Amino acid sequence: MATEIYIGTERADFSGDVGVVFSGGDIRDITEGRVNSSYEITLPLTAQNKKLLKYSDHLNVFSEVTDRGLIICDGTIVLQGKVIVLSYDNNSASLIIQGTSWYDHFKDTRLRDLDLSAEDHLYTQANIEASWAGSAAFYRYPMINFGQLFSQETGSTANWRANDFIPMFRIVDILEAIFYPFTLAGGWLTEAAEKYVLGKETIATGDYKNLKAVDARVQTASDNQVSSVVPSGSGSTVITFTEAKLILNDVITNEGSNFYSGAAARYLVPETGTYNFAFDARPYWSTFVGLTINAQTLTLKIVRDRGGSLVNLASQTWTYTSTDILLGVTYTIDTGHVHLEDGDYVYVTGYMVNDLANSGVDRTVIMNFIVATTRLYAVPDDRWRYTGLNKLIEADKWLPDVTCMEFIRGVKEAYNLRFTPDLFRQIVYIESTDKTYTTNERTLTGIDHADINVENVAENYASNIRLKFITDKADKAIDDVANNVGEQYYKDIALSSVYAKKEIEEYVNSLFAWTVKGPMYQILLYTTDILRIWGAQEFLTNSYYPAFRASEFKPRLLTWNGLTSGFTWYLAGTSKTTYPQATSEDMATVYSTNYLTTFHLIDTGKIIKIEAAADKRMMQEFVTVVNDVTEEGFRAMYKFAINGEYFYGYLNRIEFNGVKMRLELIIKH
Repeated sequence: MATEIYIGTERADFSGDVGVVFSGGDIRDITEGRVNSSYEITLPLTAQNKKLLKYSDHLNVFSEVTDRGLIICDGTIVLQGKVIVLSYDNNSASLIIQGTSWYDHFKDTRLRDLDLSAEDHLYTQANIEASWAGSAAFYRYPMINFGQLFSQETGSTANWRANDFIPMFRIVDILEAIFYPFTLAGGWLTEAAEKYVLGKETIATGDYKNLKAVDARVQTASDNQVSSVVPSGSGSTVITFTEAKLILNDVITNEGSNFYSGAAARYLVPETGTYNFAFDARPYWSTFVGLTINAQTLTLKIVRDRGGSLVNLASQTWTYTSTDILLGVTYTIDTGHVHLEDGDYVYVTGYMVNDLANSGVDRTVIMNFIVATTRLYAVPDDRWRYTGLNKLIEADKWLPDVTCMEFIRGVKEAYNLRFTPDLFRQIVYIESTDKTYTTNERTLTGIDHADINVENVAENYASNIRLKFITDKADKAIDDVANNVGEQYYKDIALSSVYAKKEIEEYVNSLFAWTVKGPMYQILLYTTDILRIWGAQEFLTNSYYPAFRASEFKPRLLTWNGLTSGFTWYLAGTSKTTYPQATSEDMATVYSTNYLTTFHLIDTGKIIKIEAAADKRMMQEFVTVVNDVTEEGFRAMYKFAINGEYFYGYLNRIEFNGVKMRLELIIKH
């Protein structure tokens, strides 16, 4: 076949044939991915070729060839990709062309560089609970035992808070963002609809909580006071303490000088991050004989002011039923652990209504907030270092800090995937290698019987193989189970072939670790196992769990199972009878669906190497997907005759070189 080489849009000076090899993944090494590449090409250093190669043979030129290379055989683009110059001499240049055009645009990109902004959302209890519904959601918030709850409560009625949950993100959506502008197709996308990678939280440094404590109190009752006369014989006189910012002039603690007393009476947020404020209020009114209560209302608020835009961080209203609510009672509201930004202001407001009847003489009634026991305060602890409610969750910042190629490799290894690019339609088909082996029969003809080699696939493998995820020994939860029970979520495979090496070999996922499940002792949960990640965090004194959530742990691959019954638990005071369940991915399960056929071929298959006349039609199948992905060349079962005997096998590798093609076929047992 006539071969032409283009670099960019211009044709290079070249005569001869170029060997081009296509491999969908070598059966000799299940960790290897798709490889499309030319063999070494020697170009004469003509003026045209020097120009196309950017004069890279000159001593002081260090730039790479940026134009794409194309190999065209009989008018068909056989390969396109990056030009890599290997060496020069005075007369020629040696180079190869790698068929990487479908992933060149992201191969040096990090996962956190992806644009996933369409999925940004606020970290709120409403969004967390909403993530538990529906199918194929981009993010979910599963229940995971990270140690002590944010509420710091224990026992069967202990309250979870929204801050106890962190997000996980759907694998398929991340892959779609990686491969864009290519679109994705293939049956595995449906199978992986509820597969997720757990987010990696960024935690503030230990000194973040310094110089932020505050305790500001009412100093003089008259600072926050109203009065009104209730006339004799009145059936209803309404006294109103109109909602107002409370004056807190008795500043007990003011680390960092962030609180402004006087009329300002507000806390200036010095640094963006998580804060937790509480407001104690003790209302008072001067009751007298003859006064009776018709109605009362009390409303307390903790308010955030961001450039004049006001948001209630906490708000609660109490109303009179039969007991006086404005005398002798201290009320507390709490913001929870919320996200605030540098320059925000925080202050408290009070509102009181007292509707009174008077059967006695005229009375002047005073209403105020009592000195000392009415206060705004914050006591920083390590919980302030974690994600605060109302923070914008930007998925890209929560993804593992790895390259896109490292992420794809980890997913490929977990599910034994094959990626088939259609360069013309810009589609990447993703399927389990097991499921790419079809019964679509094709006949090979024109075989050269003079040079046939046979190799047993099993000789490339140990007789005992373990497929597993990383054992993250830095995670105390994993270390404990691994030391006392052994590793979990692996698959052991014993090859029966006599050709397999009498060894033990582990295939460990390059990115993802398995995740422990077990009882949650802090809420006395002994009947239901849930996921557990403890990292290297210090345990609470006399407790078998950490004080605070870990962030330094290996990426986790999880399966979302939805809301699952099993026990009663409490979220911010509301009881729940189902919980958001996720489970660790399990290689034993994955093996049965994604590896079984592959290892059958490894154990019993032979690789036969043959030559045949080049088939231009076949060549096109490795450049684009003809008609349908099921007709792609690596999927077919080939039928061929050697010395009058028919054999059947799957294509492992194919090389086109001039008028010949060399094939490696895995013969079915």
